[in-house]
Amino acid sequence: MEDPKKLEAWCEFQRASVLKLHEPALRQAGTSCVFQFCRTPTLEACVYWSIFRDFRKTPGELGRCFAVKGIWEKLADLEKWNELWNRQSPELKTLQPNVKHELARLTSEHMEGFLVQLCALKIAPFSTDSAIGADGTSYAFSLKHNFMSVDYCWWEDGPPEWRPMVQCVHEFAARLERQTRTELTVPSQ
Repeated sequence: MEDPKKLEAWCEFQRASVLKLHEPALRQAGTSCVFQFCRTPTLEACVYWSIFRDFRKTPGELGRCFAVKGIWEKLADLEKWNELWNRQSPELKTLQPNVKHELARLTSEHMEGFLVQLCALKIAPFSTDSAIGADGTSYAFSLKHNFMSVDYCWWEDGPPEWRPMVQCVHEFAARLERQTRTELTVPSQ
């Protein structure tokens, strides 16, 4: 996009779309989000996984877990958005992102195995290797447990120091993809 105003407006639409991916209305009473993983390719749908667990559990147990997958059809939205922008249509102001959500039920073993594997890793908290690019896929991973949390973001394969963690997260996301899911309707607020 050559026009700075157009680029700025598209970036704002993207931010709103990403917020819809992890819609807070999907959180159920008595649960907390313990894991988030976002895959943002340049030319494909954006996928955002959130895993919730029931925090009303017996001490020492992980509790009931479920996953919500948000999918933003970015290319379809870009095409529609461009059409409206080029016509200077007033509909542009009310255009809603093409986002859908799916629910996957998980057993506590899904999360426990993943957490055990993650906890065994030794990960550098920061890397000076900063690969960037115009096309490709960026990722974000967030893990929360009690009063501790960690967030990682990387592009493509990530820095060499993070490869074991990146591989672990990608394998877990692949397992989530294989789970049986049902489409969710986001409650109106």
